[in-house]
Amino acid sequence: MKLLILSDIHANYPALQAVLDKDGTYDKLIFLGDVVDYGPHPKECLDFIKDNAYFYVRGNHDNALGYNADCNCMGKFREYSIATREWQKLF
Repeated sequence: MKLLILSDIHANYPALQAVLDKDGTYDKLIFLGDVVDYGPHPKECLDFIKDNAYFYVRGNHDNALGYNADCNCMGKFREYSIATREWQKLF
């Protein structure tokens, strides 16, 4: 069995597609969190994980968006996270 293990997509659907295009054959997909925040494609990434992952966990950024919580990231990343999270709540 071939597993594809992914994490930290952060709403970057083109990067996700690039990974799948490079080695898109797998039996099961395991996702280890942080599908949202930072990037411009939260819906596409969420839909992909929901439709294709055999198993997934909620990352700190997923938790922050879903529950309006602090993601506990540091420095400039925190500023970017807060800004993009506000925008991604619209989806």
